[in-house]
Amino acid sequence: MVCLITTECGIYTAGGIVMEGPVFCQLDESQMLKIVPRLQVLARSKPKDKKILVEKLHALGEIIAITGDGTNDSPTLKMAHVGLSMGIAGTEVAREVPDIILMDNNFSSIVKAIMWGHCVNDAVRKFLQFQISYSTLLTVTNPWGCQRVI
Repeated sequence: MVCLITTECGIYTAGGIVMEGPVFCQLDESQMLKIVPRLQVLARSKPKDKKILVEKLHALGEIIAITGDGTNDSPTLKMAHVGLSMGIAGTEVAREVPDIILMDNNFSSIVKAIMWGHCVNDAVRKFLQFQISYSTLLTVTNPWGCQRVI
């Protein structure tokens, strides 16, 4: 059932792995590290299962974004590089921890936030590139800071 739903949503793809939380936790360290890169869905997971998954992803050097709406999600939201919480349905504790709060509880807002983040990042990068180039040019052409008065 989980595979069917996640396939229809476009989450599960060929070559990926769908696993339930209790099964995931019973794996040994080497098995987890082998499975985690291909793990696309961790179904019926408890907060402890999510925490273990995030720890393994950190060990593999992955960038982690995670969503949560309950008090039990707070430790995992803190561990992730980017924590996303639900603004309407989320608990007060879950809203205090994350980096981003989705005020409309709509997952498509995540995509919009990422797009805005890229735009801001690009604008800052271009500004810094211009500023450094301009300052370097002024320093090279006029090393003593003297200005000509006409």
